[in-house]
Amino acid sequence: MKRGGDYRRQPLDDVLDRYENQNLDIMALDDALFELERLDQRQAQVVQLRWFAELTVHEVVEVLNVSVSTVEQDWRTSHAFLRRQVSEEP
Repeated sequence: MKRGGDYRRQPLDDVLDRYENQNLDIMALDDALFELERLDQRQAQVVQLRWFAELTVHEVVEVLNVSVSTVEQDWRTSHAFLRRQVSEEP
C-alpha cells in the first residue's frame, strides 16, 4: 500500500486519449489545478485521487483519513471551481 498497493499502471497514450476524448484543454486544467492547490490543498488532493487515480469516494476517505461527507463536499466544490476556471475566456 505504501507505494501504490494494487493500483494499475496505464500507458501514457491511453491516459492522454481519455482526456483528448473529453475535449479538455490540458494546459487550462493544469493551471486550474495549480490554483486550486494554492487555495485548498485537500480539495486538490481529492481531485487528483478521484479523477486521475480513479479512486472511489471510499478509497479517497481511506487515503486522506477524512469523512465521506468531507470528500463528497470537496469533490463538488473543487469540480465547480475547476469548471469555472477552465471555461473562462482568457
